[in-house]
Amino acid sequence: MSAPIAWIQPEDNGGCPITNYSILRSVGDLPFEAVHVTEMSDSANVRRFTVTELAGASAGSIVKFKIQATNNGGYTNISHKSLSVVIADVPQTPQTSP
Repeated sequence: MSAPIAWIQPEDNGGCPITNYSILRSVGDLPFEAVHVTEMSDSANVRRFTVTELAGASAGSIVKFKIQATNNGGYTNISHKSLSVVIADVPQTPQTSP
């Protein structure tokens, strides 16, 4: 299972260029946690990524993602809005074309 996500650069970087982004994930009611930390380090120019760390997400689960930017001054606030994805179930039988 994977989920492609994309984001835009913050309007205000506090006077320092963005050095990298962090992807935060929450499954169900669990708190947000960073995922793909190694792949996202030094990723100042990356603003789209396919998240594959969906452990604990079963069919029907809601997975939420947020983004946090980092620069030499520290971390930005975590994005206010989150992207929600519902994990789909795999059909039991192959689907036929209409």
